Amino acid sequence: MNQSTPSEFEKFLARDDVQEYKLELEFINYLLTVAFASMGLQEHNFRKEVGNVTKLFASDLVKNNRLRLFCLRVQDRQASGFDKDILIIGDGGVKIDGTEKTQDNPHLMLFRDEMKRIEKLIQNRIWKREIWVSPPQGSRLHPLLCGELKFY
Repeated sequence: MNQSTPSEFEKFLARDDVQEYKLELEFINYLLTVAFASMGLQEHNFRKEVGNVTKLFASDLVKNNRLRLFCLRVQDRQASGFDKDILIIGDGGVKIDGTEKTQDNPHLMLFRDEMKRIEKLIQNRIWKREIWVSPPQGSRLHPLLCGELKFY
């Protein structure tokens, strides 16, 4: 990736409407930097969308949470022989008042559908052995997604 091109997660963080939800952003940051590193990817912090695409949200610990961050959990268990997931963090936005489901919010549907597209590309490349999940080694405590990772 070009150094000047922001990641999908950086785009999410930079949006003005997202910045209005400081408490939720702090909780999501805590999940990504502390909780997942020490406790793993706990199911109660995600809501399944389609395939392995999930929404990460500030759970019920933050009242009336509104932020939705779309993620993809990558697993390559057959080839790797270890039980770890890799979390690919995508983009997301603010849940609109009166909508219960992602499909009721065209803005969020764009982000979900993009992660769904990326999931299909990753699954296909894992199947073809063009990409794989490398187990933790040495000082690296987490698995690593390796191989042909350019999707655009």
